[in-house]
Amino acid sequence: MVPWREPGQVYSDIRRNHPERFSNAERLARQLNRTWNMPAPPVSLTFSEPQNARYHFNTQPANIKDLLPVRINFCSFQVEAGSFACSEEHLTCPITLDIPTNGVFVKVSSQSDICCLFDKEAFLNLVCQGLEHPLSREPICMGMIVRKSECFFNTERDKFTLK
Repeated sequence: MVPWREPGQVYSDIRRNHPERFSNAERLARQLNRTWNMPAPPVSLTFSEPQNARYHFNTQPANIKDLLPVRINFCSFQVEAGSFACSEEHLTCPITLDIPTNGVFVKVSSQSDICCLFDKEAFLNLVCQGLEHPLSREPICMGMIVRKSECFFNTERDKFTLK
């Protein structure tokens, strides 16, 4: 049974005067969320005071991958070939096989300290399609995206590495 609300009646009145109706509504919401296999309801009821029901919308993104494009845009930079202490072959994007105009450093795997320069738009395209990392075949995660200031060209290893 769903709580019935008369015109002008607020939900706190229903909760106070008809608690069985209100608990039925909460039970139904939990059951529907389990049936739909939702990790959390999109809208949850919380009671800051016993007589006031307040709705709080879940403001967290449905998936952490929604934040990956934001991180990529934040860490991207204009690539100037002369500003790196390496040959142009190390500036070549593994996707486009060209030196990017706008690039982003990405770790070759989640546990690696080696970075690779990618074309920002090409890498964003991979993320938007939900594809895996092109070198390690791991799911792309936030920790793989690295700021330019965190990478340097390691002449001993002949690779970009984390500082």
